[in-house]
Amino acid sequence: MKNFILVFVLAVAVILLLLFVPQRAKQGDVAGYLKKWNVSIPAVDFELVTFAESKTGGVAKETLEAKEGDTILKMTRVKTAAPQKYIEDKKFLLKSLFSPTDSPYPEVITNVIECPEEFKPKVKELEQGTIYTLFAGDRFTYGICSKDLVAYYSSYGIFDCKEKGIFEVQLFAKTKQELEPAIESFVCG
Repeated sequence: MKNFILVFVLAVAVILLLLFVPQRAKQGDVAGYLKKWNVSIPAVDFELVTFAESKTGGVAKETLEAKEGDTILKMTRVKTAAPQKYIEDKKFLLKSLFSPTDSPYPEVITNVIECPEEFKPKVKELEQGTIYTLFAGDRFTYGICSKDLVAYYSSYGIFDCKEKGIFEVQLFAKTKQELEPAIESFVCG
């Protein structure tokens, strides 16, 4: 009887472990998610690292992260009742990272801190969305305004694919060459 209980407890623990520990996905899954979402971007050689789903406050998100060599793709599909507000809020947040701000230190030479022009995002408007070309830090964050903090070149696109949802596409790479053609080739369907 004790052996049966021990085996049962171990079986339950293994099942819970398999359910709640993220599993490394197969290489072909990136194309599968793109097909399921009915969107396309050149991601043939990308290997899926993670996939997650969440739903909070009326906003449903599906996020995938994939990698090909040193290039990292992060893509989020967002479904919300107010897509234009979501897009405008995201644009505002990104723009605010580079806005002039008051210096937090008293008695400094200048009262305003501003990001140099070379670090501000370059904006390209397309029919289905907006693409920003900018720098990112080692934790894949934006708002970098100093050369010593730059870890990645990045492209960030936010696309309104109407009934399919909003797609946020982020590409990070150590070199700039492959980012713009890849993100500009994103198609809603």
